[in-house]
Amino acid sequence: MFWIQLVVVTAVVFVVAAVVLGAGGTLADAYQDRPDLSWTPDKPLTVEDIDRVRFPVVLRGYRMSEVDYTLDRLSAELSARDARIMDLEYRLAGVLPPGVAAPSALPVTEAATGLTPPGPTLTKPAGPAPEADRQPHENSRDQPDQTGDEA
Repeated sequence: MFWIQLVVVTAVVFVVAAVVLGAGGTLADAYQDRPDLSWTPDKPLTVEDIDRVRFPVVLRGYRMSEVDYTLDRLSAELSARDARIMDLEYRLAGVLPPGVAAPSALPVTEAATGLTPPGPTLTKPAGPAPEADRQPHENSRDQPDQTGDEA
């Protein structure tokens, strides 16, 4: 009688296991269950980017690294935009923000923001202006000195 009970219990366990595990079927295909935050640093964030943000839910809530990255990126871009807005407002008004003294050589925008505009900086040479009628010499050693002595 013991052997019959053992066979019946084993058969029941086998049937239950087969039903629970899918009765010989295959597992579902794996899929990416977390959205991709494929933002590039060279492209500014737009409202659509923020609206599309979806953080994957994990055991402790959201992935902290992705939330931290998004918040750091938003913070940096908002700071840059605020600085640009302040620069444009002061440039439009033609005044400096309180507590900032404008150096005489710098334009108001550089003094207000502390940033230099992109592109080459044009400065005047420090020496006297060249004379229009003076021609450059090919070999200056063969020419007499301005004092009249030869070199």
